[in-house]
Amino acid sequence: MRSVFLAYRNEIILAALALCISGGLFLYVWNSVGLPGLTWGGNDFVEYSILAKNFLAGHGFSLRDAPPYEPSAVRTPGYPLFLALSYAVSGSTMLASILYIGLFAGFVALSYRLLLLIGLSRPVAFGGALLTLFEPDVLSMGLYLI
Repeated sequence: MRSVFLAYRNEIILAALALCISGGLFLYVWNSVGLPGLTWGGNDFVEYSILAKNFLAGHGFSLRDAPPYEPSAVRTPGYPLFLALSYAVSGSTMLASILYIGLFAGFVALSYRLLLLIGLSRPVAFGGALLTLFEPDVLSMGLYLI
């Protein structure tokens, strides 16, 4: 077990740092504006949310809020199903936001590994992964859903 930690020490450090920073930012926004401030991701999110809620209600993939629930092929079903799972398990998008934070941590660790694979030294790859961590659009992944 110790050898695994030593072999992936930098990836673990980066992922833990990403979890702490993104989780802290998430909690700050949660305490400031609540869940509505965390779910807004623009018009795309509104459509995805309607599709997810209609799917859970048994209305299929419809973008309509009221009958007749006509099927819509405007959006692919993958992300609405992901949101539907979050609504079913947590009653809101909380699960989706938590999974986003975990994906963000994995993304930061993966960026470090990719920078090593292209031949950069460990310190430079670590610095590049930190730049990925602090890039505002990437850092805000757990705050809004699109």
